[in-house]
Amino acid sequence: MFKLVKVRPLPNYRLHLEYSDGVAGDVDLSSHVGKGVFHLWDDVEAFQNVSIGSAGEVRWNDEVDLCADALYMEITGKTPEEVFPALARINFEEYWPFWDPKNVAVFTTSQVLRLRQPILYVSHDEEDDSWQFHTGAKGVSVRDAMLVFLSEIVNYDPGICELADLPCGWYAERDSLDSPWKRARKMPLAECHETQGTQKNA
Repeated sequence: MFKLVKVRPLPNYRLHLEYSDGVAGDVDLSSHVGKGVFHLWDDVEAFQNVSIGSAGEVRWNDEVDLCADALYMEITGKTPEEVFPALARINFEEYWPFWDPKNVAVFTTSQVLRLRQPILYVSHDEEDDSWQFHTGAKGVSVRDAMLVFLSEIVNYDPGICELADLPCGWYAERDSLDSPWKRARKMPLAECHETQGTQKNA
């Protein structure tokens, strides 16, 4: 499996990327400048301060990072199914794995559907039985939130079907598109409030 081995900033908000399988190329990120968390790049020097994160992502700080897999697909022009064969699409007219209907509203962000970044964090909320699908990046603004049909998320990433049985009150996360999902139970709301109260009184 390929991984990002080198990233170098270029003028005009471009990056040069090199991968372990020999793929190399430049990506133009100028269209993202000033949008949401990418306001950081209003300072050109901040854009130049780029590195490879611990999970292999293209990283600027704790709030701004991009998935190396998505940039690989932009450089090569390949689809997710070509890069990750396990994501071959299923005929969802014949098979729908979720209890929720296809047209149930779920939460995601513009980073997922507009910037085409991968879904690395999924939450099935206990309070209202709602689903959330995110990149896992920190510092996402409310302005980036989007409400879409569950079917749109599944069509974007069929691998989400592995989480169709994720219970309410649980979440799942992964490091990249080809990494396994890791599931865990979220802290109950009452317990969360109790913990926060204890921390404040400490």
